[in-house]
Amino acid sequence: MANRSFETAVKNAVMEGPPGEARLVGLLGSLRAADKVTVVAALGDAQGDEGVAALRNLLAMPQRSVDLRCAALLALAKRAGAAASDVLGAHLTGVPEAVADYAVIGLAGVGDDRAWSEVHTKLRRQLDRPPPAVQPRQITPGLKQFQVLLTIAYLARHLSGSPSERIPRLVATLRSRFDRLYQVEQDWLSEHWPGITPDGPHPDRLAPPEPAPFRALVYATHLFGPVH
Repeated sequence: MANRSFETAVKNAVMEGPPGEARLVGLLGSLRAADKVTVVAALGDAQGDEGVAALRNLLAMPQRSVDLRCAALLALAKRAGAAASDVLGAHLTGVPEAVADYAVIGLAGVGDDRAWSEVHTKLRRQLDRPPPAVQPRQITPGLKQFQVLLTIAYLARHLSGSPSERIPRLVATLRSRFDRLYQVEQDWLSEHWPGITPDGPHPDRLAPPEPAPFRALVYATHLFGPVH
């Protein structure tokens, strides 16, 4: 089957609802690697009773390719929402960096707060870098370049009503490494979390940010589709 014809068939299966989803799941064991990634990504938009279990089963096998695991993490996040948090959190450590990055994107979009400490540790590692020498003119969330901002988005979304130590921990990390962020990231954070800059108020007097802009930033990657 020509690649374009295959992609059309996959899209048609998604539109068919549960019967189409069942057909896609049935194909997973016989496809070549690239086509399997296409089907796994499509399961994120499918409907039915088999897709979520199939995605969880794929992600339970660590020998799967990086591309397949990344596609499966996002597809599961789209399908299961916060209920995918256990699997997303399990892919933050002991995996290739790209897989952990996609796990963070999934958590930032839909995840609950159970992985907060692990993601905070990841942020500290991401910001252990020199201040950037080249400054982009605008934020393009889908780029690897801005993965740090998506990591912050998850952490910021889970500050309201959270354990009291989270705000000072995140504030301390960001303020001590504020110069490691791109200027456009600094400006964006300053706009949506007034007072987060190094000269801002004591963390005890700093209110958590509104989570909506951070979640919208994640959905602007176009990996999840429209904000809902």
